[in-house]
Amino acid sequence: MRRWNPLSALAALATLALAAPARAVEIIGTLPGVDVRAVGWQANAPCLLSAGDLRWLGRSPLGGMLLEQRQTMESAGVDLAAGSRLSAVLDEGERLLLRERGGEQPVAQLAGVRALAVEGDLLVAVTADLLWRGRLDLADPNLTPVLGNLPASPTAICVTGGVWWTDTDSLRGVGLGDPPVPLGRLALSGAIRLAGGSGRLAACLGDDGLRAVDMADPFSPTVGPAWSPGLPVLDAAAWRDGLFVLACGDSGLAVADLSNTAAPLLVGRWRTVESARRLALQNDSLLVAEGPDGVSLHVLRQEAGAPRLDLLARHATRPRLLSIPWVGQNEDPSFWCLDQKQGYRRIFWWNRWPQEEEPRETAGIPLPLPVDGGDITHEWGTGEPLLFAGNHYGAGLRFYEETESGVQLRGIHPTDPVKLLAWGPDDLIAYVTPDAFVALKQANRSPWFLLHHGTINLQAEPLCAKWAGRHLLVGSADGRLFDIDATDLAHPVLAGVLQLSGPVEDLSASPWEENHVFAAAGALYALRRSGQTPFQLMDSLWMEGPVVRCSFTGYGLAATRDPHVVFDFSQSYWDSPLYSFDEQNLSAAPSALARCLSDGSGYHALLGLENGDLLRLAVVREIAVDPGPQRPDKLELVAAPNPFNPATRLSFTLATPVSCARLTVHDVAGRQVLLRELGALPAGRHLTGLQAEGWPSGLYVTSLEAGGRRETIKLLLVR
Repeated sequence: MRRWNPLSALAALATLALAAPARAVEIIGTLPGVDVRAVGWQANAPCLLSAGDLRWLGRSPLGGMLLEQRQTMESAGVDLAAGSRLSAVLDEGERLLLRERGGEQPVAQLAGVRALAVEGDLLVAVTADLLWRGRLDLADPNLTPVLGNLPASPTAICVTGGVWWTDTDSLRGVGLGDPPVPLGRLALSGAIRLAGGSGRLAACLGDDGLRAVDMADPFSPTVGPAWSPGLPVLDAAAWRDGLFVLACGDSGLAVADLSNTAAPLLVGRWRTVESARRLALQNDSLLVAEGPDGVSLHVLRQEAGAPRLDLLARHATRPRLLSIPWVGQNEDPSFWCLDQKQGYRRIFWWNRWPQEEEPRETAGIPLPLPVDGGDITHEWGTGEPLLFAGNHYGAGLRFYEETESGVQLRGIHPTDPVKLLAWGPDDLIAYVTPDAFVALKQANRSPWFLLHHGTINLQAEPLCAKWAGRHLLVGSADGRLFDIDATDLAHPVLAGVLQLSGPVEDLSASPWEENHVFAAAGALYALRRSGQTPFQLMDSLWMEGPVVRCSFTGYGLAATRDPHVVFDFSQSYWDSPLYSFDEQNLSAAPSALARCLSDGSGYHALLGLENGDLLRLAVVREIAVDPGPQRPDKLELVAAPNPFNPATRLSFTLATPVSCARLTVHDVAGRQVLLRELGALPAGRHLTGLQAEGWPSGLYVTSLEAGGRRETIKLLLVR
């Protein structure tokens, strides 16, 4: 590998840094990830309640669920009941708020509510000693008390053949006639949720399972013993003929037959959801609140006398973003992102004052199985994206095209399991399997099919892949960067391998100069290729934490893990050293990063975090330069990291310009292993990288001589 002395351009760099205004990264918008606490059906539309908002979902033409509307609430919601016109939300302050979709203010509210339930459009709610009812199909719900002097504070409630609720030690019921008729009462404690139908009632007991109640005679109900299916039971919904669907937390979903209350029977179990917390069943459509994983939509069927559950769609409220592969033009501030569980999502996010809008989803492409790798490209003339996706199940590459009539599936190409996918020039396609076989193909669009051009085995754990012209770069977990030359499609070859300091987790190729690439591999690396030679290391930029994401399109943006920071970086020209600007702390580790186009006042970028937050950043914002304190009259030579393997970063500060500077490294036997003539340098802080490839482990003495002064430090190389 060719070595390059990064201090050869420090004089020009320091002059530029002192003369130019500083830049900063600013968070200007956040779409926070939220946990789903409850779900419901309003006029056949799924709705969900999170800690801070109420959301309504719609179905996309391809079967996914899109966020159609979102209403922010002043306090966190804990429970939800929905009817044909109104939704009823119970918040942590025990306020019941009845809201109309699209309405900014509640149409009615009730204080001190402990629990609520709905059957059709009939709403019931209980306060400390009163039972209330109202209608959710009217603009005026007319909340009125129907029963007073309740003997104890209720803990759970449901509506089925009357109103049934539990308190600390009993189950009670009342018919909603005029006047209300008291129904039966029996001993029952520990219920956290109630669900009823088909003359049966399920009292959910959490880790203790459930108890089934026979309500054939509502004046003399009977309760069976506590029954555990071996799973926790957090919620239930009556389906048909004594069958109940159970939400079993991290164990998924189950169906139990409660026809015999003395001996319930588990007749079906599925692990198709991440964590089933709450349920809402409408006919055979089952909506499941999965807590931090969002909400999923299923259909229940009976086949040969046995229940069957099929997943139709999922909506992620804490997206697990793998990439943000494409962003719109200035006139179309939307972007596609790839979610591991949900598939492709397009989000419109206009955030330019004074026309700021809430982000909303405008399209979605659900994938049949969780996705591991995908990419997206678009025609510059039409702006129509072309999408790919693959996964480790070997379900094939899926090719989608977005036109004015919507997104359509054009074809499926069978493949081995796919971990990474990259779309290159001239419709070149590369996919990488989990065991590091790289398949190079080329797409024919009409009719759709793929031509195979070759396979290369890298024998390493692949982490990222990126095209740079006709060179495919693949980064691995052991820090190697593979350069595959596909200039001759008939004979693709492995042109070179670079060893970097950490796992190569992200790559970014310049759109204006295909021979210039950046790699996030512990440090931030600048790579360059001349002519037909392999890519070579030009410079490295070390930060306090490992650099794990990077994006470059005329300017650079990168992010680190531990600490979680996003920062701007640049080069004054291709062969100059990397340098960084102000940092912005993040609330969680970065997972996906993409740069948007300029809006006239600077650049915007999108950043996904591992906690499900999506950030919109303003980048390259000019600010006044603070000259800072007086520079100290010493060299202050520092190395980080130290110990190191195989590279470290040296920094030093000059109080005044010097006409000559020299850096030397000796081993413990006194042998000189490195000599760098740095030449004339201006005052200020200077950086340089030190590569120790081929050096044996041990202690090294590094000395800097500049302006008649000498500073010496010890370095420890550990293999």
